[in-house]
Amino acid sequence: MLQKNKKQYQLRINTTDSICNSNELPNRRMSQIMEILSEASIDNLHSFLDIGMGQGQILKWLASKGKSCTGIGLEIDSYGKEIRQFQKEFGIKAIEGNAEHLSFADKSFGGVIMSHVLEHCMNTGAVLKEARRVLSDNGWLFVFVPP
Repeated sequence: MLQKNKKQYQLRINTTDSICNSNELPNRRMSQIMEILSEASIDNLHSFLDIGMGQGQILKWLASKGKSCTGIGLEIDSYGKEIRQFQKEFGIKAIEGNAEHLSFADKSFGGVIMSHVLEHCMNTGAVLKEARRVLSDNGWLFVFVPP
């Protein structure tokens, strides 16, 4: 169930999620994240950074909507994707790096996404500070964490 309160969105996951098999949960989670992004006012946001891009599902979805997309992650080769092909096919920049020290100029992105990554960071304060630094003045920060 999605509840909208001004510019704040909260996702409540049904308790039936816990009885789904583990292969269904990531797909369901991605669907719910994309639903929230669809409900948000992202039409005027042209560039996105996905911190902890994983398999790049969110970035692919945003790229299909004409958004300029960049993803950052640790050990990108371990994601099981040919990153060069991924970049060529979808036009998404993928950069290996640390979220505590982003290599982007201030106010570089209209949207910053962190999906199920913040709970893995050693210094969440530094990561959030960096996310804010690279976010434009009227940008949106989307943070998704496990319930």
